[in-house]
Amino acid sequence: MKIRLQESFSICVMLLISGCAMTTAQDALKNVDVSKKQDKVCVRQCLNTYSSCIGGSEAWHPDTLASVSKVCASALTLCVDTCE
Repeated sequence: MKIRLQESFSICVMLLISGCAMTTAQDALKNVDVSKKQDKVCVRQCLNTYSSCIGGSEAWHPDTLASVSKVCASALTLCVDTCE
């Protein structure tokens, strides 16, 4: 039981640390004027894809998680840019 508690604590600390390095959807879209996009469904689909990209990552190492986050954020920006 003690080992599981230590493992759980380690995972929580790692997620907190890596969470500080992650790029959010809001950060990724700060240079994109979403208000001018007429196709809100397209923008919503891009955001859903971003969430799936972040959530589907099996990478738990902080360096890998930060890289995946940047890739997902770049993909989000490109996706929203293609919306009309």
